[in-house]
Amino acid sequence: MKTTIILLSLCLIGSLNMLAALTNPVPENADSPVTTNTDRHIFNLPALDGTTNTIPFELSGGVYSKPCSNIYSVFQSSIDDASYFPANKSIPFGFISATNYNYEVYILRSEYGYRILCKSEAGEQVKPTRLGARYGAKYDELKEYNNNALDWTVGNGNNANRPFWAMVYHDQPSLTRIFPPPDQLFNFDKPGKYTLWIELQCFARPYLPYPSNLYIVRLPAAKLQVIK
Repeated sequence: MKTTIILLSLCLIGSLNMLAALTNPVPENADSPVTTNTDRHIFNLPALDGTTNTIPFELSGGVYSKPCSNIYSVFQSSIDDASYFPANKSIPFGFISATNYNYEVYILRSEYGYRILCKSEAGEQVKPTRLGARYGAKYDELKEYNNNALDWTVGNGNNANRPFWAMVYHDQPSLTRIFPPPDQLFNFDKPGKYTLWIELQCFARPYLPYPSNLYIVRLPAAKLQVIK
């Protein structure tokens, strides 16, 4: 009887650990990203004047996450290719549909929508700044739709009463958001090469002629090489 109880306990612990691994993935366990040339795509980058205007841009290369719910996240470097991301430059990012369906993606506030991790070449974890520590602080609290988690800072069409959302396409994806420069999120104490993991979650739904509910999409972390 005692042996049976011990075995049941071990099975229960193992099941809970497996569940935790599925529901609470951490960036350091992320797969390597897919880096591809996408020069056949025209992306719409945010204008530098802070408005919701966009500028057409032919993307020469990007770092993609693995897909989830037929959506990829993609990050664009400020240099000619995606080999490195300068630590002092902002990072345009957005989403791509893996199918012919279009999606509505609702961006979340930094504490709910992003989980980030940075390590040096030696594998040492880089301490986040005060701003960086806010990213992902409530990431695991998001279990269902939460109106407070939405990013209301910039509404579509200059309407501040609407949360920020973006249309996600297959043939013409858009990079409609800007990620802060890595050196604003982490305390880089010396020049060198670093690895930055960015894990995103958002609310999404297929863009269909009939209403559909928003659901949580947690995208696998993208792995970016940062140079200081």
